[in-house]
Amino acid sequence: KFVQPNGIIPFLVSRSQAENKFSAWIRKGWFHPRKLKRLVPIEDLHGVYIPFWTYDADVMAEWSGEAGQYYYQNKVVMVDGKPKTKRVRKTRWHQRSGTLDHFFDDILVSASRKLEQPIVERILPFRADELVNFDPRLLLGWEAEVYAMQLDEGFQVAESIMDKKMRKMCSERLGGDTQRGLTIQSEKSNKSFKHVILPIWICSYLYQNKVYRFTINGQTGKIHGKKPISYIKIGGLILLVLAIIAIIFMMKSRV
Repeated sequence: KFVQPNGIIPFLVSRSQAENKFSAWIRKGWFHPRKLKRLVPIEDLHGVYIPFWTYDADVMAEWSGEAGQYYYQNKVVMVDGKPKTKRVRKTRWHQRSGTLDHFFDDILVSASRKLEQPIVERILPFRADELVNFDPRLLLGWEAEVYAMQLDEGFQVAESIMDKKMRKMCSERLGGDTQRGLTIQSEKSNKSFKHVILPIWICSYLYQNKVYRFTINGQTGKIHGKKPISYIKIGGLILLVLAIIAIIFMMKSRV
């Protein structure tokens, strides 16, 4: 059974705006070849409505672990037959535990097989409050995908995202300068989902016979993609750093 979309965010970034954003983005970064600034026109820029699942859930977690606080002590060691005071860092451990309740709202999971979740996360967020009721007429003139990832499979991805965020929040509650043995037991309830359609510009460009891909959030204009690296520039920087280190060493040896 096909799940009908609950909502859609229309394209707010036009084709010309997407091209301008790409032109500005491709010129940024010192470690990229200069020729990128004179790049040939981008190929196959197209706006696509991508299917997403969004998941909501209440999560209750019980956590425990040890928080370590650093402190320092002076220790006398022998260097070249002479006593020398050395500052040594040590750790004082404290056992802590607690509970954490959190509501996860609109965890986005890409339901497209062509646009993987790690790529999508680089151009988040979308402004979910601008979702409108789905109207197929909004798709006219645009490409649109039908979801390929099923609802249950998408929830597994959402659970992984929730668990990762819960671990970070529990770690913040545990505190300390360092931590060990953090364990978390969580339970999810009041689960719900929506099927939404979101706008994304997808394109690729050719540089020295190699294809590079980039994506643009069709609502906010946030862009992510890959660029070629100039190994000549990186090598020059390494040589410069080595030269500076050599000069400093020579100056110290003369003192």
